[in-house]
Amino acid sequence: MDAVKALSRVPEVTDSFESSKLLRESGEDYLVLLRKAKASGRVRVYACSTATRLFHLKREDYQDLVDDVVGITSFVTEVEGQVTSIW
Repeated sequence: MDAVKALSRVPEVTDSFESSKLLRESGEDYLVLLRKAKASGRVRVYACSTATRLFHLKREDYQDLVDDVVGITSFVTEVEGQVTSIW
C-alpha cells in the first residue's frame, strides 16, 4: 500500500535492500523505468483506491504516469489473464 506514496507528485520512497539493488544496477530510477514501460503501450499504472483514501490522497495528487485510481475488483477485471505484480 505504501507504493502509492512513491507515485505521488512529491514521491515518498522507502528504501528497501532489494529495490535499491535493482535500481542501482539499472542506473535509472523507478519513475524512468515505469515511463519506459508505459511507452511500450502494454503497461498501465493503477493506484489502489483504498491506499489512496488511507493516505488522504486524491487523483490529482498522483504523477501523470498513473492511469487511474481503482479498487481491487476493477483491477482484477482489467488484468484478467495477465501476470501482474507490484509489492
